[in-house]
Amino acid sequence: MVAVPLAGAEQRLLHPSVPVAFFGLATLAHLGFWLLLAWLPERAAVIGGPGPGLAAVHMLTVGVLAAAAVGAVLQILPVTTMQTAPPLWAGWALLVLIGGGGTLLVAAFLTISVAGMIAGATALGLGLLLFTGLLGRLLWKGRAAGLPDTLPAILGAAVALAGVVALAVLLAADYRLAWLPDHGAAAAAHLVLAGYGFMGLLVVGFSHILVPMLAVAEPPKPRAGRPALVLAVCAVAAAAAGLLGGSVFLTALGGVAGLVASVLHVDTMVRAHARRMRKRLGPSFVLIRVSWLLLPLSIAAGLGALAGIMPPLVFGVLLLPGWLLTILLGMLQRILPFLASMNTVRRCARPASATALVWDAPLKVLAVLHPAAVALLTLAAALDAPLLTRMAGVVGMAGAIAFLIHALTVGVRALRHRRRVGPKPKPARPGGTAATAA
Repeated sequence: MVAVPLAGAEQRLLHPSVPVAFFGLATLAHLGFWLLLAWLPERAAVIGGPGPGLAAVHMLTVGVLAAAAVGAVLQILPVTTMQTAPPLWAGWALLVLIGGGGTLLVAAFLTISVAGMIAGATALGLGLLLFTGLLGRLLWKGRAAGLPDTLPAILGAAVALAGVVALAVLLAADYRLAWLPDHGAAAAAHLVLAGYGFMGLLVVGFSHILVPMLAVAEPPKPRAGRPALVLAVCAVAAAAAGLLGGSVFLTALGGVAGLVASVLHVDTMVRAHARRMRKRLGPSFVLIRVSWLLLPLSIAAGLGALAGIMPPLVFGVLLLPGWLLTILLGMLQRILPFLASMNTVRRCARPASATALVWDAPLKVLAVLHPAAVALLTLAAALDAPLLTRMAGVVGMAGAIAFLIHALTVGVRALRHRRRVGPKPKPARPGGTAATAA
């Protein structure tokens, strides 16, 4: 079985308002991303900016991916390393800086406000740096927990995030100061560090915990993911350095190394998945399996764009709404009821099982609509077809609504359960009777 210390996990949870706020932001931004593509298909599905294209990209990367990653990491890491979760003030400070800064940045891209871009990037950068500090503290205090394939990957993600923040501020200021020698190359390096460095290494690290846990499978042997991790870190560093330094050879070398690392990682996950005890895994693993295909495809598309034989927008689609959003949606639909169930253990007289909080119907809809939207958007990017982009936006919106219904169902059922069974009684006082439950 998976060596994840779940006993007493409810005592290591964040205040529920923090993950609810971050996951709520991610769910709404998910809907907003597809809405923007359906509303402005000719302007939102483009590379470069400022304008609706960068607004859509950052609504996805900051509003969905980063917000969900922050909410999940701050909760899952304390549980798996058996330490106290960050305090409530830290969670809300992160929400204000990341949510507020990200909202300002997206609005500034839409309205082409340079001052807004600089202010939004600065606030967002401060929030992500605060998150990096909290992450570093959790990693240091949790180093005794082992997790040899997870903690090094998260450390690599934290280092990549520092580079993402630095480039974000430089790119925003460059619209006014014009101090970068090649704005496009810096933007591409920013994308590589954010997509494959920060988010990618988080996905690789946590997959060693979450995939076996969700599939009820034996985890990979300790350090089985180390070759893929080392190669992935070198690949991200080489590709980013090559883009910033103008070296096509170094960028391509990083891409090839990343492609090999992705195949090694997917092979490890497929092997763990094949050893599962739970044969029917539900709609979540439809998306997770699709994401395993999209990871190497995205890197191959990046190499094709570098060689000039594939539109760069295809690479962006396969990376962001393709690999990253697909695996995030697959994981989140299982994480949300799990965390809600853990909170009922801590707060309710009788806990609710995670399965009792889930309605399968919207998840089955999502498992069909999200891959269809990604396929349509990829085709639209390859053919430069705004009509297909609009169709992808409409289909993606329907999938996002299905995920929103799933999230609301989990929350409503958890609240209904607490009203039905009542709050958890307070412990008895020494020498007295049990305190009356609030």
